[in-house]
Amino acid sequence: MMELVFDDYEEFLRNLNEDILALPPEERFTRSHEVLREHVKERFGSTDAFAAVLPESDPEKLPAFLQQVFDKILTDVLEGVFFQRDPEDHLVLAALFQTLDYGVQRLSETGDQETKNRVASIMLAMLSRLQHILDDSPESLPDEAIWDTAYGLHYLTVDDSGPEFPDPGELEFAEVQRHVIEFGAVIAYARLNISLSRGAELAGISPREFRVTLDRYDVEPRFGPNSVEELYEDDMNE
Repeated sequence: MMELVFDDYEEFLRNLNEDILALPPEERFTRSHEVLREHVKERFGSTDAFAAVLPESDPEKLPAFLQQVFDKILTDVLEGVFFQRDPEDHLVLAALFQTLDYGVQRLSETGDQETKNRVASIMLAMLSRLQHILDDSPESLPDEAIWDTAYGLHYLTVDDSGPEFPDPGELEFAEVQRHVIEFGAVIAYARLNISLSRGAELAGISPREFRVTLDRYDVEPRFGPNSVEELYEDDMNE
């Protein structure tokens, strides 16, 4: 579709990503939708003119399509948890794509335009970071991926009824990293057939602490014979 609309869509996306990533976090995660609108107006004159050249499609189907895409990527990312002794990058990516998936849910559920703009800004900020990472092809994820995942989670949950993710702007990097990896471990535990002890190991905390973390994210713990024994031994040691 992008090729039908733009003469050089890669250049359009590259310039858009650069302008979004140049913003400080408090602007990147709140007004990226304005940056997109400015780029569209510069290229097409107005957002209405841009909408007129888009191929006909059902906008109600887009959230479901995006959720399928993010869910497939998330499944592929989590496979690394099984095969790597230190799957930290996979946990961060799991947190990142789960956040994008959550953003799509929020877009489909809300009818408030202000909320739609805010969620769209969060997703644009995270997708711009992801594209920048893919362009650089680093051997491991840069710290910026962890920061932006944390900011995305914070801005998505700051006015939600569920647990609020802490503001990364008030934390040191080590603490931000810990929160993101814990969230990634919760996702791995919720979606994979792993024990509670393995989930705690991925999170870098004790099984008892991991149970508390699961409760914070409304994830029900699974207790098999082995995990109960391990939890009992952990409780005795503590």
